[in-house]
Amino acid sequence: MSATSNPEQSCFLILDPNEQSIELLEPSLHASIRHKFSCLDAAADTARVPRYFSTHDKLDETSRWMSKPCQQNSNHVFQRSETKSVWQNEDLVAAIRSEGREKLFVCGFWLDVNLVPAALDAYVEGFDVHVVTDLVFSRNDNDHLDAMSRLTQIGIVPITTGQLVHEWMSWTTNADDAEELKLILDSILS
Repeated sequence: MSATSNPEQSCFLILDPNEQSIELLEPSLHASIRHKFSCLDAAADTARVPRYFSTHDKLDETSRWMSKPCQQNSNHVFQRSETKSVWQNEDLVAAIRSEGREKLFVCGFWLDVNLVPAALDAYVEGFDVHVVTDLVFSRNDNDHLDAMSRLTQIGIVPITTGQLVHEWMSWTTNADDAEELKLILDSILS
């Protein structure tokens, strides 16, 4: 297993990337968050990294999401109860496992109550879990810091969207795909 992120070994779990969630954050951050989710979608599609979605929303409400399933990911959307951990959805876990990929990247809303349990459970079950730090959100700063500390203490790796796209780009052998990832990376960093 490599320390860097090979797209062929990568898989994404995105939690509640909906407009209702973003409205609870500082309005000055909205455009940047939407942009990074859009870049994540483009990079994952280019690098052929499957994305899975877990939501409290009705499954037909994905048009109001910041990160959207592409045609090949349309069956990767799983609804969950507000009273259960994401990782307790056996269909979702089985679908992610069926990809045969060892690195699981998680992002979305809300770090302290949704992402931490999912990341911890995935880690215990053998995934090399990474939290995309610039695409995870909490309702307050103290909960965010405590949640990140808890994750890193047991070995879950923090990574930014830019770092991740750069690593995927470095592993990509197709020149056109590498160039597209470079453009996406430039957009993230600008």
